[in-house]
Amino acid sequence: MHTLGVGSNKVVTSYDIQARIARDTLVVDAPFAKEIRKWQIPVDICEWRVLITEYPPNTLVEPHVHPANTPDRPGGSMRTVLKGSIEYAGKIFGPGDWFFIPNGVPYSFRSDKNRETIVMYKYDFFGVAQGNRFSSPIEIERYRNGIDSVA
Repeated sequence: MHTLGVGSNKVVTSYDIQARIARDTLVVDAPFAKEIRKWQIPVDICEWRVLITEYPPNTLVEPHVHPANTPDRPGGSMRTVLKGSIEYAGKIFGPGDWFFIPNGVPYSFRSDKNRETIVMYKYDFFGVAQGNRFSSPIEIERYRNGIDSVA
């Protein structure tokens, strides 16, 4: 494994040891929801990052916005529900359903009220080419300082 996991030239599955190790070694900050577990899938697919997030029942992901990469190419996040459900934009997304939110668009959602929800994320975030693996450090710092990140 290299710093971001396994290179994209190798077959990797959820059964491989690298995938199990990633749950502890590629943990991702999740400042907009409490008590969730989030980690990066250990495959380096620049410019995308793939992660799994586990939400306890009835988790609220607070309103927030990720800064656009650039005005012409804002980036964003694709979510695919694997287990449970997410209520977003007046719809219930269940297993196999997905949605993409471009960076720069404010959003919030809630996980299944009665059971754990597991979601696969694919992110195209600010600074990936410069080695930024996760959400914008500016947004994380703003959250830690108590600044509402939704304009």
